[in-house]
Amino acid sequence: MDDHECATETNDQKKYENTVKSRFFKCKCTCNMSNQDVLQCVINAAETALNELGPHQSESVYEQSIAFFLYQNNVTCMRQVPVYESNLGRQIMVGIIDLEVGRSVVGELKSNLDKISDNNIQQIYRYKRAYAKNPVFDEELTFAVILFARSNELQIYIAK
Repeated sequence: MDDHECATETNDQKKYENTVKSRFFKCKCTCNMSNQDVLQCVINAAETALNELGPHQSESVYEQSIAFFLYQNNVTCMRQVPVYESNLGRQIMVGIIDLEVGRSVVGELKSNLDKISDNNIQQIYRYKRAYAKNPVFDEELTFAVILFARSNELQIYIAK
């Protein structure tokens, strides 16, 4: 385990001596994780959800499990986040993102498909364009489609 992976109660706490300590969480907060580190936490959470729940669950069941895992590992997560784009001076909702994690990773979850489709990929790029037009975010976000496939495997597409 490197210094930036998700912290759990069983980790060697000495690795997190220089991180922020929170009175609300059992372990110390790793606030300065890179997008890649946060994405790895999301992937770990998805793998845990698949292993614990098994295949053929609904998207919302996996979403709840991932959010709980992230919370337990002190990683902030928002669920069902509306995405807006400006059009003719008005804000128009272009979709709802399943997970926004640590203000650095946007995850679109899919379940019970054989593979990630072109439509799933187009959806994540639509969200990426909308976020790029939003002045709230200072840094580049990582966008990913996470599929809980029928074959009981996890498939991940990361937008370039």
